[in-house]
Amino acid sequence: MHIIIVEDESHAAERLRRMVNLLRPDFIVDGVFESIEDSVTHLKISQPDLILMDIQLADGLSFSIFDHIDVTSPVIFTTAFDEYALRAFKQHSIDYLLKPIGEDELLEAIQKFEKYHIQNRTQNDMVALRQMLKGFQSERSYRKRFIVRSGNGLMHISAEDVAYFLSTSGTTFLVTYNNERFMIEHPLDVLETELHPDEFFRVSRKCILAPRSILRIEPHLSQRLILELKPNAGEEISVSRQRARDFRMWLDK
Repeated sequence: MHIIIVEDESHAAERLRRMVNLLRPDFIVDGVFESIEDSVTHLKISQPDLILMDIQLADGLSFSIFDHIDVTSPVIFTTAFDEYALRAFKQHSIDYLLKPIGEDELLEAIQKFEKYHIQNRTQNDMVALRQMLKGFQSERSYRKRFIVRSGNGLMHISAEDVAYFLSTSGTTFLVTYNNERFMIEHPLDVLETELHPDEFFRVSRKCILAPRSILRIEPHLSQRLILELKPNAGEEISVSRQRARDFRMWLDK
């Protein structure tokens, strides 16, 4: 039985691999893929018997994989979505594992796959799931303001006034269009789920930005995009090759 793991967090991927080897020593893990692009490239060449797939990858939601290629393999999703989304997953008969994943949960999902994998319902499930996700995103509420420290007091800043968020040496900074910089407690991984996806885009592991903050985009030989921001970030901000396509699509909405 051949499987692949689609997961951008190396420790999570390695933990999954170890649990699979423990629970099913005869399963062969053909590879770990960290991005939508790498996953699509592999799946065009070979489709495994089973995919363990994280929903939120470095270059976007893994559902985008199904927009690029017809995936015939059964999929077990790993997710941190809330209970609303999980009910929809269950309704559409798609297996999911809620992080952090335990051995018992993984074993149960594998056993379900082994029992029903002959009934390939992947494509129908993907259509239903994408529709569900769109509804989920439109109904959920996103962060509209932030409370920050100013001198000895506190003040609130509207999300509309935020140019970008920058993570430096483990500290997250909120930067406004007026070039005000405030330290906030929220890491980028949390902010990414709290900000409206039409208004903010995570261009790298260290930066989430709004479209109005982009002054200039310069293509790079490595297929990265170098961004000049306003106000100036004081360091190079770039979009990786893996994220460049989705970034262009986001800007073109």
